[in-house]
Amino acid sequence: MAATRVEERLRASLGLGDIQPVLFESCRGISSGGVMLLLPFLLECGLLSYREHYRPRDGGYYNFDCLFIVMAFLYLCRVKSLEQTKHLNPGDWGKMIGYDRIPEVKKLRGLVSEITGQERCAAWSADLARQWIGRENPGLYYVDGHVQVYHGALAELGKKHVSRQRLCLPGMMEYWVNSAAGTPFFFVTAEVNGRMIEMLETEVVPRLLELHPVSGATREMMERFSNEKQVTAQTPPCFLIHTWEDTGVPAENSIYFYLAMRKAKAPAELHLFAKGPHGFGLGQKIEGTSAWPTLCQNWMKVSGFLGQ
Repeated sequence: MAATRVEERLRASLGLGDIQPVLFESCRGISSGGVMLLLPFLLECGLLSYREHYRPRDGGYYNFDCLFIVMAFLYLCRVKSLEQTKHLNPGDWGKMIGYDRIPEVKKLRGLVSEITGQERCAAWSADLARQWIGRENPGLYYVDGHVQVYHGALAELGKKHVSRQRLCLPGMMEYWVNSAAGTPFFFVTAEVNGRMIEMLETEVVPRLLELHPVSGATREMMERFSNEKQVTAQTPPCFLIHTWEDTGVPAENSIYFYLAMRKAKAPAELHLFAKGPHGFGLGQKIEGTSAWPTLCQNWMKVSGFLGQ
C-alpha cells in the first residue's frame, strides 16, 4: 500500500512541519485488527505514560506514541523481531497504529535507538510499579524466580542449562514480584543462583519497600514471601518433586521447604530427578522422572490418603 499522507511525509523529509499525531480512521476490515480491542486496557495500564519521563522527538514524521503502540501490538501478535515486520501488511498495520503505513524496519530501529538513548527506563518502570501497587494495595505478594537467556554483550555470565532449548546458554535470573493473583508489578535481575532467601533480603524486599513504603519491619515482610517460613507442625503432609534441569525455579526451593518440614516434624517426602523441564506434569515420557505418579500413589497409600 502506498502512503496517503504524502504532503506530511514530504515536509517531514525536508525537516519542515511538526511531527504527525496518531490519527485513527474508520475502516471496513484490517488483518489482525482484533488486537486493537486491547488498546484501551494498554492505555489504562500506562502504555503512553512514558511522556512523563521522556522528551518528545525534535522532528520527523512518526512520534514516540507510534513506537510504543507498534511494540505492544507486535508483542500481542507474537511478532518476535522488528525484522519480521517486513512480512506484515504495511497499510493495515499503519491503520492499527494511527498512521498511513507502519514504519519500516530501519525507522523502527532508529526510533528505538532515540528513546533508549534518553536512559529513562528505570524511572518509568518504577513509576508504573508504584501506580500498580498503589492501585491494588495487596496484602500478600507472590515472588517467583526464572532463568532467562541473556542475549546482550555487556556482561560475561556463566552458562545455565536451558531445558526448553536443550542447550547451555548465558543466563540471568529474573525475580518477579506479583500480586497474590499473579499480576506482575516489577522484577529485579541477578546472576543465576539458587539463593532466593538472600535475594529477598538484599534486593526484592528493599526494592518493594522503596516503591511502596509500609509499616512493619522488613524481616516481617520477608517472612511472608517464603513458603518454608510458613511451615509449622500443623502443615499438612507434603509430596515434593523437582528436577535438576528446572531452570524456572531452582531445586533448592523444594529442598529448603523439605528441610523446614523436617525441622517442624511435619511429614514430607522429596524426590529430585535429573531430567525434566519446569512445569512438567502427567503424560510426559521422561526417563526416570516419569515414575513420579507411581511414587506419589505409593506415598498417598502409606500416608493413608488412599485405600490399600
